[in-house]
Amino acid sequence: MISLLASGGLVFDSKDLSGIEFYLPNNTTKHLAIPLADGDRPLYLILVTSTSAAFNFTTSDIKFVQNLGSILVAKSIQARVMREDAAKTSFLSAISHELRTPMHVVTTSHSLMRDAITNVTGDLEALLSLSESSSRTLTNILNDVLDYGKGAAGDMPEGRTELVSDLIGTVVHTVNVAQSQYVRESSDVIIAVEYDERDWACHLDKARFQR
Repeated sequence: MISLLASGGLVFDSKDLSGIEFYLPNNTTKHLAIPLADGDRPLYLILVTSTSAAFNFTTSDIKFVQNLGSILVAKSIQARVMREDAAKTSFLSAISHELRTPMHVVTTSHSLMRDAITNVTGDLEALLSLSESSSRTLTNILNDVLDYGKGAAGDMPEGRTELVSDLIGTVVHTVNVAQSQYVRESSDVIIAVEYDERDWACHLDKARFQR
């Protein structure tokens, strides 16, 4: 199969051997061998044999077999892609569900800290707010991964687009989260937000926007 794939196959007889004569019927005089592959990986070998010494494979015969082989390759690739996509979806759904429990512990811990500390100010307040925001963002990401799994299964939920009335506050909050991430890498990075004082509002997916 490998040698035929390298040669491209086509028509063989007693003077031009293919190397697979041992597997053909004893009275075979000519045979058409069409190797098919997905990239460098062999998939099929289509064999058409003749027992007539005067018979010759025409160009039409070869084209017909090649077209048949193309259909088989396309179906094989489609089936492989579907299997791989199903495996990916299953993995994403499983890992997302596994992460829900620790994420629930994190968000619950934030609430307990808020209740336990009566006066949260300064750097502690900033760190706690950042941690809460980050945990919400991660939870939204997990929800999106689960939505992807539902979409692949044909059960995609409606989008979470909503009317955000405080667009300025949403943008500033998102920038503060991004700013805190840059501070850990370089104190020279400053993100500035400029806006007019008015009631900005729009319809958007708030979780995706913040990410």
